[in-house]
Amino acid sequence: YWLKICPGLKISGQAVGPPKPSGLQDAERVRQDLVEDGYSKIARGGAVAPEALVDKLHEGISRLVRAGWPATFIIIFDECWEVIAGMQALMDAVTGGKNRCS
Repeated sequence: YWLKICPGLKISGQAVGPPKPSGLQDAERVRQDLVEDGYSKIARGGAVAPEALVDKLHEGISRLVRAGWPATFIIIFDECWEVIAGMQALMDAVTGGKNRCS
């Protein structure tokens, strides 16, 4: 059912592997932003997820909403967990592993 609504996404039932460390070079900038401003902005397609993945999630959320489901149901798809894993990797780099996305 879910894959008919969002045919471009996956539901594997498998744990998401560790993300590629491609965006971790942003860790120092994010750390500075948090210290100075209390928040940091991550560019679309930046440190957490490639732009193609962000686009897939955007389309998936749009399809869920059109089908009458809450946007938060995107969490059932693997791609959402890939973004969460990317955020966790970035936060580990920024905080020395002292913050957990759970």
